[in-house]
Amino acid sequence: MLTLPTLPTPNVTNGNWGDEINDSITAINEADQFKLKTSTDTRTSTTLTDDDDLQGMTLGVGTWLIEVGLLVSGPAAGDLKVAWAFSGTTSLATRAGVGPTINTTGVTSEAAATTVGVNRAAAAGNTVATITSGPGYGLDGTNWSWIVEKGVLVVTVAGVFKVQTAQVAASGTTTIQAGSYARCEKVAS
Repeated sequence: MLTLPTLPTPNVTNGNWGDEINDSITAINEADQFKLKTSTDTRTSTTLTDDDDLQGMTLGVGTWLIEVGLLVSGPAAGDLKVAWAFSGTTSLATRAGVGPTINTTGVTSEAAATTVGVNRAAAAGNTVATITSGPGYGLDGTNWSWIVEKGVLVVTVAGVFKVQTAQVAASGTTTIQAGSYARCEKVAS
């Protein structure tokens, strides 16, 4: 939970009133950020591409809890890889995700509950490559897949956070559905 700064003291005559207000506004502007995907994006190649909606979140210095939820559909042969990009500097970057295993094949709806529901976990350690690499998640050609990734960024130089996606193997068209989201919550200064 973000702790907001102390409100400025009224009737201050030492000239700090404006500075205190600016500091308060800056803290509020750097607080929790949420991006909701309002339109679909498609991927037909293995080249990571910025998501049209899940980008442009400026993260100031501090510790950030990141959560990304992706609702995806597409061919089993294509699957989906996900990466995070951050233009600033971090002293700690961790990320893990849960979603269907890659190479899931299209199956009937009854079997899909067990086949598509076989989750994989991709965890990574403390490196910048952790957030910029693209672990793969499965698609089955019939059902939508739900992928959730979470992580922590300790930001030492402010920058812009965004989500990138691509196919694991180029095949048909993969669609990142509206309703997907990215959430960045500042948990410590």
